[in-house]
Amino acid sequence: MLKVLVVLPELSYSGATFISKKICQILKKNGFDVEAWCYQEGEFRKEFDKIGVSIQIIDGNNIYNNKILEEELEKYDLIIVNTILTYAVADVAKNIAPTIWYLHEAQNLSEVFWMDIKGFFALKRAEKVYVVSEYAKKYIENRYISDVYILHNSVEDELEKYIYRVSEKNDTVKFLALGALAERKAFDILIYAYMRLSNDEKGKCEIHFAGRIMDSEKCYCSSLLELAEKENAIYHGEIQDRGELLQLMADSDIVVIPSRDESCSLVALEAAMMSKPLIISENVGAKYLVKPDNGWIFRTDDIEALRDVFRKVLTRKDSLKEMGKYSRKMYLQTSTYEIYEKNILNMVCENLGDDKQSYKKRHELVMEKEKQQRIHEKRRKYFFPQIKLLEKKKIVIYAAGEVGEAFYERCMELEYEVIAWVDQNYQKYSENRKNMMEVKGIKEVLKIDYDFICIAVYKKRVMKEIKQKLIEIGVDDEKILWVADFV
Repeated sequence: MLKVLVVLPELSYSGATFISKKICQILKKNGFDVEAWCYQEGEFRKEFDKIGVSIQIIDGNNIYNNKILEEELEKYDLIIVNTILTYAVADVAKNIAPTIWYLHEAQNLSEVFWMDIKGFFALKRAEKVYVVSEYAKKYIENRYISDVYILHNSVEDELEKYIYRVSEKNDTVKFLALGALAERKAFDILIYAYMRLSNDEKGKCEIHFAGRIMDSEKCYCSSLLELAEKENAIYHGEIQDRGELLQLMADSDIVVIPSRDESCSLVALEAAMMSKPLIISENVGAKYLVKPDNGWIFRTDDIEALRDVFRKVLTRKDSLKEMGKYSRKMYLQTSTYEIYEKNILNMVCENLGDDKQSYKKRHELVMEKEKQQRIHEKRRKYFFPQIKLLEKKKIVIYAAGEVGEAFYERCMELEYEVIAWVDQNYQKYSENRKNMMEVKGIKEVLKIDYDFICIAVYKKRVMKEIKQKLIEIGVDDEKILWVADFV
């Protein structure tokens, strides 16, 4: 019996965790011996217990140069690593046994790399990766690695459980959005678009949303919930019970996914399965599900564009049921469990090695080379996704803190032309630091010719404050670049 290891970052009720469980189910059903590793304990463990998959909690900070872990990896015929957060296992495992790295991210990769740049290097070293959509494939191929394959997600067909339990309908159109309350999910755009409707239009519809409040985004969540209460948008809290969640969807008329970045969206698949029309942004990878017959795709972050779609829905509310039937048709063609099972098994067969020892031997030189690379990478702490734009440009750096220093050093490594370095508190940095340029006041930029002023800070709020100050003293908006920009 072939032995497969599935690796996931946490045991929370999240999309990536559900997918990891589904992969385990498919492999066990088809005769594989399946085990799982996870970085963080959580309530979802009981779901793995139900399908008979044992889970070992491992230390995500102790993966590299870990002989015991490497010996454990040698026991497996195939390793499936889920999400960018488990990059270290993917980076090490690929030189020990055939490894499938299944990414569930797209643009938000940059945010992860800012917090831990080692993930960036691991992805650049990957032999190939799998992603959940064409959108994610295009984004990753353009920035990180060219060998990218698509494995679309699926959801189980549960429509029959809810089709006869739909609440009594009235003339009010119910828009529903589901997902974690994070800025990336753009629920603020949903509510702002509703605010742009006339009072008469508002009287014909309701906004409903549900999802987990993110500890890391308390300010955003607080503002969002205040706005929702003011506009009578109905927040249903975090719903862990799947039956309750799908019942809420069954009772809605149309599902909205306004995300600024969503590599796929299980919510989109669930909506199609439940025969619901869809409204999604251009940055949602589930675009393959949405046709003119069952929904709309609007420009990401465009409040007016989403408002206009709301208006179209209100004029076509009698057609929503037929549109939902077409969504169901798209689900049956692309996203059923049976289709996913077939695709998972094909992927596994394509990646299984004939001989584990031969596989490892072929990778021995690569493994040693990469260990040396990681030694040099330790001094790299920050990720600058926009830095390629600055080649052969005259650069001014704004901010001389830790991020600014790291950006300056990176520019020096690339032999970029830094002509000035400024900071509002330049006196703090008045003494030249070793091998670094003198830091001056921000008005210095009015005396010199440059192509870009690069704001080298991590927090978006701080960046906005700096940008406003620069514009106030006469700096051209188009010459200001935030080097930590995640878009």
